[in-house]
Amino acid sequence: FTDLPYADRRLIVFDPACEKVTEQRMAAPRPAPSQTSLVKAVTEHATDSVLLVTFPALLLAKKGIELGAKALKAANAVDIAATATTMIVTIGRHERDILQFPPGHPGEKIVYVGHPLEPPVYWPLAHFHRFAFEHKVSEAIELIMALGAKTMTVEHVAGWSREMSAHLNIPIPETPVSVSASASATGKSDAQALFKATLRGSEKPELPNGLIWFPHEPTWQQIAKGRLKYGLQDFSLTVNYSDDFGIDASLAAKVETMEFGIGGSFQKHEATVWKIQGTFA
Repeated sequence: FTDLPYADRRLIVFDPACEKVTEQRMAAPRPAPSQTSLVKAVTEHATDSVLLVTFPALLLAKKGIELGAKALKAANAVDIAATATTMIVTIGRHERDILQFPPGHPGEKIVYVGHPLEPPVYWPLAHFHRFAFEHKVSEAIELIMALGAKTMTVEHVAGWSREMSAHLNIPIPETPVSVSASASATGKSDAQALFKATLRGSEKPELPNGLIWFPHEPTWQQIAKGRLKYGLQDFSLTVNYSDDFGIDASLAAKVETMEFGIGGSFQKHEATVWKIQGTFA
């Protein structure tokens, strides 16, 4: 199941009675061909009929049938791009046991979204963006710590800020920063700080195992190379979350019209940039 293309397993719903993986498609009804589109289709093929008047009646009938088929095909193509189709795959106990869900999940009739880069991982549709962003921030912090970070400050640049940070489970012994105290004491830069940490650091930097986002982040790779090969002492790493992966409010609404749950109140995507700065040991 996890070897399927992402588009074929992106959305799933668990049914304990399911013995064979099945799929349901959500599609907006395609509008019926309008009279205008039919006339346009016939007109586009009118050149085929100009010479028919010189043909015998039998051949004329044959050509008329062909012309009608062409017109119908052209009319059916009108607005076909507007027919948005989304597939929901129904899985059973076997698939459930090989996938990874948050604690307490999966629930029945709840739609889950697959991690775009880690096939076994699925999150409730309502909280997909929070989980995805949390996972990316966590990996960035894990990378920095493994490279031997001694001090670290996580700052908000754009998008989700303090409210989101309060709900994240990230691997850092954080010291939350008070907005008012920081702003009055040291100015704007500290007012943007979300977390601060001081660590023992390490003079033997390494890359942690199981990095998922790292291969797709050239700037992260440059920092790692600078630290591992050239003894980089200061770092500034950006965590950018800009792609919604097709998980938006319209999809959530469409799922709910099918009498599926989404696992809570939908949290919409917000293009977000956080910066992690500090020093290595």
